[in-house]
Amino acid sequence: MGLSKYEREREARIQRNKEILASLEIKTLSGSIFEQEKKVVPKKRKSEPGPVIRGPRRKSIRLAKQNGENLDPEDDDINFLSPKTPASTSAQNSPQLRKLKPYPKKKTPLSANLIQSHDAEYQARLPNRGEDGTMHFEEPYSRFTPNLTPSEVIKLGSFGGTYFRQFYSHVLQSDIAPDYDEFPAEWFLGLRDDGTSFDPTIYMTQQKYDPDINNYGVKAGQSLEAWEKAGWVTEQDPRGWFQWYCRFYLGRRTADDERQIDRWLGVCGPTGRFKTALVKKIANQSASWNDRDISPVVRQTLQHWAYRLTEADYNAYLL
Repeated sequence: MGLSKYEREREARIQRNKEILASLEIKTLSGSIFEQEKKVVPKKRKSEPGPVIRGPRRKSIRLAKQNGENLDPEDDDINFLSPKTPASTSAQNSPQLRKLKPYPKKKTPLSANLIQSHDAEYQARLPNRGEDGTMHFEEPYSRFTPNLTPSEVIKLGSFGGTYFRQFYSHVLQSDIAPDYDEFPAEWFLGLRDDGTSFDPTIYMTQQKYDPDINNYGVKAGQSLEAWEKAGWVTEQDPRGWFQWYCRFYLGRRTADDERQIDRWLGVCGPTGRFKTALVKKIANQSASWNDRDISPVVRQTLQHWAYRLTEADYNAYLL
């Protein structure tokens, strides 16, 4: 079977990027609505003491050990969103939260556009970016609205610098070499503390997870091995959700897209549990919506899923 249009362009991009990255001196890309907050030099941050999510939660030895903060969207044993729990039980002046209607479930039967998008020769255009920073993809994917590009997720500092490392895939039962060069070279320009040149060993291919690389200076998320055991990882994207997002962003469309988008909605959507947990924590403490010291692990996790809380999104939860 011949290569699809996306795969042919991917092979050409890999070769082109190898030539560019071998010789190019670069500067950090500008224009991102988040660039002013980009962390240039990793700094150590103290992790938050004690539980950080108020309200009833399911009992679990593992979660008890995690002290309520080392949360992961792959974990189905977490329940922050009890409708019986008020926004605040400790501060009378804390803002109250309202419920937002979730997006409707994926459409059935498949629309003509979705069927077309599963054609190996079909490649969608890049998304448009709205004034609020969110990505707008073509139908039937309009409910998927991350507000970080793949490049921003990487440049802000994510995954402890390990995402594109060499590893053994239990899904493919083979070793996977670093493969970031399938993506546009400009995604990685400026990945060095001095902001002048490209060094993948700092932000992408480390073997040992380094929390100092992360934007919020904390460890967030489970291991890839845990995702594999849980059945979240597929053969087409053996590195997991973020690899899927990188490829989806560039225009690849597959039958797995709806599942991956549903997962994103469960984390970052209008009623996403991690997004809502963060909003509730801020409201409970009467803190600023962008206070980095409020639940940095949840903020880092949301960043891994291509989302950062905005003032408008925070206010949307307030009465």
